Amino acid sequence: MPHKCTRCEGVFRDGAAIILNGCPKCGWNKFLYVRDEMTQPA
Repeated sequence: MPHKCTRCEGVFRDGAAIILNGCPKCGWNKFLYVRDEMTQPA
């Protein structure tokens, strides 16, 4: 499942190692799992 930053709401693909050091957009380090159907337009 993709991860979503809880501050800037940036979405990162499943297994993205870049989030281990925090969000590259805002530097935040808290993420939520997001279901695949929530990230795709209906």
